[in-house]
Amino acid sequence: MDYKDLRLQICQQRKILSKTELTAHSHEVFKNLLSLPEFQNAHSIGAYMAANGEIETTELIEYCWQNQKKIYLPKLLANFKMQFCEYSPDDTLVENRYKVLEPSHMQPEDSTKFDLVLVPMVAFDDKGHRIGMGAGYYDRHFEYMNTTDSNKPLLIGIGHSFQKINPIVTQPWDVNMHMIITELNVTRFKITKFKIKR
Repeated sequence: MDYKDLRLQICQQRKILSKTELTAHSHEVFKNLLSLPEFQNAHSIGAYMAANGEIETTELIEYCWQNQKKIYLPKLLANFKMQFCEYSPDDTLVENRYKVLEPSHMQPEDSTKFDLVLVPMVAFDDKGHRIGMGAGYYDRHFEYMNTTDSNKPLLIGIGHSFQKINPIVTQPWDVNMHMIITELNVTRFKITKFKIKR
């Protein structure tokens, strides 16, 4: 299914949020994340730098730095692939081709060893399915989770509650979320693996 119009609609909804609304939603998501034992026990966390009304991660990143948790951010590569690089307080961020901030250095880390990864979303449903911006970066990066028995890292979709739609028509290569957090609640999912080959 082509979700182009849906992406435009939800992205527009995000963009018209006031700064107050965005800050409030982001803080509630952060509080919901803090309540999770999986987060409290995590040492290595994949995150993202928000853009265009996405849930902000600044408060989360500062908390992690203050509590000896390592933060890793995605850096885009050619052929719609990405890698994660550690982000420390003194590191410089630069804009990528989508004007999203990413690490300036090229020191990739093995994300299969991360404890959890926070994944931005355009839309999601009540089964843990996710729609991104359409380029497939996260699905490509974590495709091994569909083809192996690996349950690491824990993939947590992050979004506003108004981004929920039902149902999402999935493809075999789509990688489902283990959990989704909005400003309203935390939802856990039992993931069914497709065991596909690409």
